[in-house]
Amino acid sequence: MGSLLTEAEKREWTLHVADGSKAGFREVLETIPAIDLFIHDSDHSYWWQSFELESALGHVSPGGIIASDDCDKSYAFLDFCASLPAGAFLLHDSRKVFGLVGPRSRRG
Repeated sequence: MGSLLTEAEKREWTLHVADGSKAGFREVLETIPAIDLFIHDSDHSYWWQSFELESALGHVSPGGIIASDDCDKSYAFLDFCASLPAGAFLLHDSRKVFGLVGPRSRRG
């Protein structure tokens, strides 16, 4: 892992792998510093995507971004964004949809 990083970058980088459970995901969030970029690209079921997005929200830095790949797999990302004070950005091409929620879109 981290094969695209230089040796200097690798010294500043740590891979955290959760065990696939809610508790394991929360544990990783609790052990890392504030997140500048969170990308959901795991289980795209509504319930898991909703859980990840809501859980990550409290751990994202003030200028951080929450992103989600394959937003068209369920309504989880759209429902998550609807609960925030401002909208999000959806990037799409002919095969997929990628969503971004920026710093001004998050709850205070």
